[in-house]
Amino acid sequence: MTKRVLVVEDDVIMRQGFVAVLEMEGFEVREAADGSDALDMLGHWRPDVILLDLMMPVMTGWDFRQAQLQNTDIAGIPVIVVSGCAGSEREVAALKPAGHLQKPASLNAMVEKIRSVFA
Repeated sequence: MTKRVLVVEDDVIMRQGFVAVLEMEGFEVREAADGSDALDMLGHWRPDVILLDLMMPVMTGWDFRQAQLQNTDIAGIPVIVVSGCAGSEREVAALKPAGHLQKPASLNAMVEKIRSVFA
């Protein structure tokens, strides 16, 4: 069965790059430009993992993750944080992610991190 990935990233070029690589790797991919769009999408589509940027307009990745964890329908979807912000490891760990990649992350590292969620 094809694994589903939701890419939540405000940078269009980065988001399109992530989507293209993940689709080439055989994943079914959907995308959202911010946390609010991602929550809307989760109302009708369930990914197996979420690739989440933290610094976004409208609704940050921090706020998205808090909202996700409070909603029992979607709280169990693993999240991999991909961020270029200089937040401490402790702050990122508080989000309880399945993984964390620091930008700029290699595309190979991203794919491997996603695959590790399914291992």
